[in-house]
Amino acid sequence: VRVVSRQAQQVHALRHRGPPSTIPHTQRRLRVHAGERTVSDWLGISCGDPEDPDGFRYYAAAASAAPWPVDADIEMLEIPAGRYALHCLAGPYARINAAITTLHARWLPGSGYEPDDRPVLEHYLNSPRQVPQAELRTDLLIPIRAAN
Repeated sequence: VRVVSRQAQQVHALRHRGPPSTIPHTQRRLRVHAGERTVSDWLGISCGDPEDPDGFRYYAAAASAAPWPVDADIEMLEIPAGRYALHCLAGPYARINAAITTLHARWLPGSGYEPDDRPVLEHYLNSPRQVPQAELRTDLLIPIRAAN
């Protein structure tokens, strides 16, 4: 785990609706919306507590300088700047939730940091359309602040 600082970033985002198992469908829909536009980053944005279905939101997101057509489903979101605990996950996306839970349970308590209220980020470094599942790489970014 490394501690990194990220600048604020504006992204085009599509809110996920439905069970977590269908998040890949939302990611595919966002790729269709992006079309042939150049995208610098593909992200997943988790807001709130996943254990609270009424307070949890997930967005498939893309950072792109190119304009997108107006679409009621696509929102512009600002990912706030700040400090994050970064762990690069190797392997299938199905391991993401377990890895984030482990970071919270094992790394965070002794780190000198506590969770911040900004969204948790998944930065997809490659794609299952390009590499086998075992070779997928995803930066998991947990927002943190110095513990009091």
